[in-house]
Amino acid sequence: LFLNGLKAPERPPHLYVCLDLRAESLDEETVRAVAAEHTPLSNLGLQLELRHHQVNAFLEALVGAAEAPKFGGLKLSLDWCPLAESGHSDEEEINEGLSLMGEAIQMGRL
Repeated sequence: LFLNGLKAPERPPHLYVCLDLRAESLDEETVRAVAAEHTPLSNLGLQLELRHHQVNAFLEALVGAAEAPKFGGLKLSLDWCPLAESGHSDEEEINEGLSLMGEAIQMGRL
C-alpha cells in the first residue's frame, strides 16, 4: 500500500523517501512484493533487513520478476543464521540463498 502511494500521480514530484524495513515487521508476501516491484521508484531509497526464510523469499521473487526493481537506492542486510526457530542453521537453505544471490547479481538485479 505504501509503495502504491509513492507511485501515485498526485504525489509531490520531488518527494524522496528513505524507507527502512526490518525483518520483524515484514511478512513473506510483503518481502516478495518489494522484490518484484517493477514500477520505477527512483524517489525511494530502501534499506531492507531480512532474516531466515525472508532472505530466500526476497531473492526468489527478485530473480523471478519480469523486470529488475528500480529503486533510487537499495541497502540489503541478509541474515540466514542461526535460525531462531530451531537454534541452528539450515545448510541447504543457506546454499539455495547463496545460489539465488549469485543469480541475481549475474542478472544485474543486485
